[in-house]
Amino acid sequence: MSAHPVFLIVRAKLADVASALEHMNQVHAQQLALRALHPNLYSSAVHVESLVTNVQGIYTQLESVLKTLAGTIDGYAPSGEAWHRDLLLQVSAVSENRPGMIGSATTESLTELLKFRHAVRHSYPSALRQEDVFRNVALLQQIAPVFLSDMKSFEADFG
Repeated sequence: MSAHPVFLIVRAKLADVASALEHMNQVHAQQLALRALHPNLYSSAVHVESLVTNVQGIYTQLESVLKTLAGTIDGYAPSGEAWHRDLLLQVSAVSENRPGMIGSATTESLTELLKFRHAVRHSYPSALRQEDVFRNVALLQQIAPVFLSDMKSFEADFG
């Protein structure tokens, strides 16, 4: 564990991410059970909109962790129109002062989630296709443990 104080903030943010993921998974499971047991009470619109809100929020939390690390460790966090993509490029790169913060698989998955988040923010959640929402939920569920592992490795290597 690193003694650098930024990791106190990062660990707190990662705990929030874990809680948000648990909440999303519980709500998703409840909606799937409702669909199976009481299809007349199930609303696919409510289910999809709930998941969209959760995926978008959790991605934003992951991005916040990376922005905190970039700003503190690198002394720079991107700004401007393309800052989201630039942040992913920055934190995945190795520099003279640090290893890469996230691995290539994490970068690739976060890039896909960023595209989804962009689509969500530029359309109504009800306009999104259910299969796209479920695919991005599965991607987030898959990448979240990898992201957490990347963060632990980065802290250990940095520290």
